[in-house]
Order: sequence, then C-alpha cells, then structure tokens
Amino acid sequence: MFGGAAGGRARYAGQEQALRRTPDVTYAMPVTLDQLYKGFTQKVKHVRDKKCSSCDGFGAHRFDPCTRCDGSGIVVETRQMGYTLFQQQSPCPACKGEGYKIPKDAVCKACHGKGYTKESDVLTVNIPPGTEDYHTITYPGMASERVQHQTGDVVITLVPSPSSSSSHFACRLSADLVLDQTITLAQALCGFTFPLKHLDGNSYQVEGNDKTAVVRPGDIWVMKGMGMPMLHNSSNTSSGKYGDM
Repeated sequence: MFGGAAGGRARYAGQEQALRRTPDVTYAMPVTLDQLYKGFTQKVKHVRDKKCSSCDGFGAHRFDPCTRCDGSGIVVETRQMGYTLFQQQSPCPACKGEGYKIPKDAVCKACHGKGYTKESDVLTVNIPPGTEDYHTITYPGMASERVQHQTGDVVITLVPSPSSSSSHFACRLSADLVLDQTITLAQALCGFTFPLKHLDGNSYQVEGNDKTAVVRPGDIWVMKGMGMPMLHNSSNTSSGKYGDM
C-alpha cells in the first residue's frame, strides 16, 4: 500500500517515533464537600483525535518515493576543506525528511489528509463516598491518537469547590472535618449549645455544658465518628468507618 517510501521513512525516523507518546489530557473537576461525603457519578464529554480508519492514520492511500533522496529521507553533502573531504547528512529538503511525497489524487478524502478525525466520547466518573481532595482518575489510552505514537491518557483531578451547604466546615483533614464555631463569653463560662446541619443530611445539637471547665480560645472539642467516610487504601472502597469532627 505504501511502497518503499514508508520503509524509507521508518529507516530515518521510525525508531524515534515508536517511542513517542501523545500528550495526556487533563481535566479539573470541581467538587463540593457534600459530593465527596456522599459519593457521586458524573458524565464527562471528551473530544479527541481518532486515527482515520480509511487511511490507518497516514493521511493518504499512496506514497511516492522522493526522487532526490531515493526514499531515505536524508541527503549527503560532500565538502572539501583543504586536502580533506567531509560528508554531512541532513534531512532532505525536497520531502522534508519524510522520504516520500503524497500525490494529490492519493490524499485521503475521509480525513482530508490529516490522518485523524474528531471523535466524541463520554467518560463515566464514579466517586465513592469519602474520596480525598485532588484525587485523580486515569483513563488509559483515551487521549488523542497519532500514527506511530503510543496513545496518552485522560486524567481527571477532583478540585475542591466551596458550597453554601457545607460552608460552616472550615476545612477537611483527611477523614476528619474541622468546624470553627464562635461563642460568646457567657457561653464560654456557662456552657453552650448550637445546631449543626451535617453533611449526612441530619441536624444535630452540639452541646458543651460542663460548667466546671471554662472554654478558652482555640480549645478543640472532638466528636468521634462524625467525620468523612473512610476508604480502604488498596481498593478505594468504603471501609464502613468514619473520621472525627
């Protein structure tokens, strides 16, 4: 199909091209703390370049060997300096180092000579409850394709996004939730109580009524098992345990 020209091209650059890889495609997916607590599934539309099935990604159905370099893709120039002859190799200027030329009537009509067409895919992103911030999901071989190239990956990164429903939580520390609560001097001396709308959808009353202990600025109160769901590190599945708040 491609005659000696394709072979000439392979001799000149095939080994290097076989090791090349198309760039990875990265997406930043904004997620809220509510979503990471409950888990979710989301569809992502992904458009990529797909090798043309009509020409196998070469952009043409016939290649004619370059007459200047005889299909090698390189030319050798001999120069004389004094009594010494030097030979210098360089890419053929007639075929730009390809070793072949494409006749106009051989250009692939399906891809207009590009070697690829646009393809739209839908990626399903499954996020289990308790997934960490900035977690990455990789879809191997789903980046754009090119002939004589390994296909790169699609990588989706979960990026924290503020949400009104979870704004009362200051931050997340792994599986623990941090809540900053401002109280009055009277509450610090006599005890306090305040309502809390948790990420699990339930409402709780948080109480600190130990009148023998004065609450000081920066004191930390821990509520066991009221944090984020915890995952098994090996399988990224729910462990049935929760962090603290």
